[in-house]
Amino acid sequence: IRSSSRADYETMLQSLPSALRPQLAAAVYDVPRDPAFTALRQLRATLVRYFTKIDLRTPDPGFEVEKLPHEAVTSVTLVLPEGDTRTRLVAMRRFAERLSLFKQKRIWAAVTNVRNRTELDACIGFSIPFVTGPAVCRLQTEPVGGRMQDVRALPVLAA
Repeated sequence: IRSSSRADYETMLQSLPSALRPQLAAAVYDVPRDPAFTALRQLRATLVRYFTKIDLRTPDPGFEVEKLPHEAVTSVTLVLPEGDTRTRLVAMRRFAERLSLFKQKRIWAAVTNVRNRTELDACIGFSIPFVTGPAVCRLQTEPVGGRMQDVRALPVLAA
């Protein structure tokens, strides 16, 4: 967001092949609950030249998606907090309670850092459309690409 670091990012991003832009997504980490409108506008103006999709990653399950402009970003991902299962499920439930707001804004909701069967089942129960983490896919040495998968075939860890 700062102009000095924005210039550094712009220099680095210019090396990306423009032909691959349709395949590239930017993940913006540590986004606060209520990001400033001007900061989002600057962020989008910078990234949209290099990426087709923009994902905001937040540790806050109360992320105020209702304050985002319509289709301002492609998705918002809740990064589940460290802690016990109960803490993580409470955060997931709170985030899921806002799914209708995401749908109104035409912004996908996602949860990452899903670690076990209990958390994966909760995501499914809450109808969270995108889920990632060790319970969904172990680390790979090569890209595998996105695809639909029956939940029974996922490499979930014991709850």
